[in-house]
Amino acid sequence: MQEQYSIHTNLGTSPHATGVTGEAVIPRNWLEQWPVARRSLISNLFHYAVRDGAITPALVVHAVQVAIVRRLRYATPPRNASDETLHAVWQTLQTAPHEAYEYTQNVLDWEHLPRAERERQKQERGRHFQQQYMAQLPVTPQ
Repeated sequence: MQEQYSIHTNLGTSPHATGVTGEAVIPRNWLEQWPVARRSLISNLFHYAVRDGAITPALVVHAVQVAIVRRLRYATPPRNASDETLHAVWQTLQTAPHEAYEYTQNVLDWEHLPRAERERQKQERGRHFQQQYMAQLPVTPQ
């Protein structure tokens, strides 16, 4: 039996407008509740929504919900891990969309950076891992 999905969201709501407050959260923390192997799938949905023209966190969340519904509509049993994750993300966005707004704002900010700045930030984030890897290598003679 195929499940039915409907989108009912208040597109004018933001965590600041509704008085939702929380502790300081790193924007990517919202993404960390999902399995590591599925995070890029979820992240891409948010980035594609912004690239397709969504300009507020609420509009991005709505576009992600629509994209998930579209993908799940054609999923056939048995469900795979991606389908299960997408279903869980959809449910979370239905019940608490405001929890994703900080992550969504981070995606909006990222997508509006100039390409050169995005590349610089990517290199900066990866520098730690590069140094960690190099520290494991034997020292080469000069």
